[in-house]
Amino acid sequence: MFLLAVLGFFLVVALSVLLDGWALSLLWGWFIVPTFNAPELTLAPAIGLALVVRYLTTHFEQPEDDDPVENLIRAIVHAAVKPMMALAIGWIVHSFM
Repeated sequence: MFLLAVLGFFLVVALSVLLDGWALSLLWGWFIVPTFNAPELTLAPAIGLALVVRYLTTHFEQPEDDDPVENLIRAIVHAAVKPMMALAIGWIVHSFM
């Protein structure tokens, strides 16, 4: 059961990253290209840019009613997992550029 949960988590993260990149590439083409005469943004660079934005803007919010030790463990795991996940997904996407 734990393995299925981990696989499901990675599947959801991968799908989310792909959708973010796809949406960003479309929005870029609709608004940035004609407004600023900028070059098109293809899928792989759009995914990378979305990863950078998500990495810089996503923050960990602690629940107030949980055990303080559990909150500390969650914060430590988040602090370690966030950059590693961004780098791992970014490395995969970068290989397609």
